[in-house]
Amino acid sequence: MLPTLYQNHLKSQLSLADYICLKILINILQLIKKVSFFKLAKALHLPINF
Repeated sequence: MLPTLYQNHLKSQLSLADYICLKILINILQLIKKVSFFKLAKALHLPINF
């Protein structure tokens, strides 16, 4: 999880939906440990080009 200082800053800079999405992505990345951006974008159906 992120330190409290980062959480407070991100909450002030992001919308609630963006903040929650970021928290979910961070949790997923911490669980998986080995993930590429391509695989993550493909799994989440994000329009990210490489």
